[in-house]
Amino acid sequence: MAARATGFAMLCSQNVQESMDFALIAQAATLESRIPFLHFFDGFRTSHEVQKIEELSFDDMRAMIDDDLVIAHRMRALTPDRPIVRVLPKILMSISRAGKR
Repeated sequence: MAARATGFAMLCSQNVQESMDFALIAQAATLESRIPFLHFFDGFRTSHEVQKIEELSFDDMRAMIDDDLVIAHRMRALTPDRPIVRVLPKILMSISRAGKR
């Protein structure tokens, strides 16, 4: 219940095939929309289910994931080589006021 207020989009899988398919869908949707996805499933049920699945090939994955979106995602990552300070406007105003005193 606490995850609902985080702003994550949520996907719930019901079986093994959906778990595999939704994992790729969640990754592609996250890169496209820049909204984090929370993909969840019942681990006990998924691990104990005997079901034939159609495994996704690397060609399917390449077709769904755009390389430019992956590069853009990696460029937004925090790294010591490109430090970024993100401050809320209210905090920035209080810092600037404190410096003027």
